[in-house]
Amino acid sequence: MGEENVRVYSDSQLVLNQLDGSYEARELLMARYLNKVKNIVKQFRAFKIIQIPRESNLQADTLSKLATMGARSMGKPMFWEVLKRPSIEETEDVMCVKESPRCPGWTRIFAS
Repeated sequence: MGEENVRVYSDSQLVLNQLDGSYEARELLMARYLNKVKNIVKQFRAFKIIQIPRESNLQADTLSKLATMGARSMGKPMFWEVLKRPSIEETEDVMCVKESPRCPGWTRIFAS
């Protein structure tokens, strides 16, 4: 991967405790994921996992919930957007289009 020193921030107490050996992964699928992570961790010179409050990790938490639902259970596509400011604020013009004197507007072509 190229990285040597890695810090991971997680809000999952279960994952942290399974990774440090305090908890065991009882389910087969979880045990397979844990084994995969442990093999990846071995590739780094230094690896540290740090628990953070769930409210500090809302975007990642929401994405993980969507991922565990699976695309088939959704029934239709779902789009995700992170708003940088409230959607009720006035927006700025994204693209202003002006008619060029050398090129008449498309409405004139149909009106002729």
